[in-house]
Amino acid sequence: MMLITILALCTLGFALIALSDSRHRRRCGFKSVQQKPWSWVGSAVLGGPLWLAMETWSTGLAITLWLGCLSISAGCVFVGLAVIERHRQWQ
Repeated sequence: MMLITILALCTLGFALIALSDSRHRRRCGFKSVQQKPWSWVGSAVLGGPLWLAMETWSTGLAITLWLGCLSISAGCVFVGLAVIERHRQWQ
């Protein structure tokens, strides 16, 4: 269950970082906002799962699982943004 929580938090962090970029916001149909706060919050959210992993497992296993979750989350977020953009183009 902890691994799913870490994966969800990593995905949220990458989504916030991706939406801090005005190009991604326009592609998804969102209005432009100040970019710095979104990026800072997204980066802070990415640190939370590392802390959770370190509290749950040994250091080596925690870092390995956290890096794996980061990779999966980054792929899911950016593929998801591409799917949203493609869907908006069809409409």
